[in-house]
Amino acid sequence: MDGAAITITVMTLAAAFTRGVEVDIPTALILSVIATFAACGASGVAGGSLLLIPMACSLFGIENDISMQVVGVGFIIGVIQDSVETALNSAGDVMFAATAEYHAWLKEGKELPKSVWKKSSFYLKILESKFVELRRKCSLKIINKIRNWKGMGNVTKLPCLF
Repeated sequence: MDGAAITITVMTLAAAFTRGVEVDIPTALILSVIATFAACGASGVAGGSLLLIPMACSLFGIENDISMQVVGVGFIIGVIQDSVETALNSAGDVMFAATAEYHAWLKEGKELPKSVWKKSSFYLKILESKFVELRRKCSLKIINKIRNWKGMGNVTKLPCLF
């Protein structure tokens, strides 16, 4: 189901951008929600996600002949696309099964394996450092855009904001 929802969303957004349709963030999120619900019914059908692309394309006013061309592209890349969809579906299933199992362990008073805590804290530290770095870069870009707009020149270093 995860893979089908992503396939529907990505292929529809690709068609929309190719046609020059402006898609804002709220509309993309609505498309993602609709694609998720549509993917629930397509999970047992081989290539079912491709057949739902015209429905999603109709949200942006894309004609049926264009959306069927997108489906044709999907059939061309079908072997790779289907493998990626299956991998996403399996990863999602494993994640939810593990989460349910860990929740049951915590409910019963069992402790989680030490490897879970070590790995999660390790990955959280990496994510936190990347997030701080990304936040600084984005802030620097925004400040430079504002300064250039006002004719004040670029800043190469941020004062310690974070």
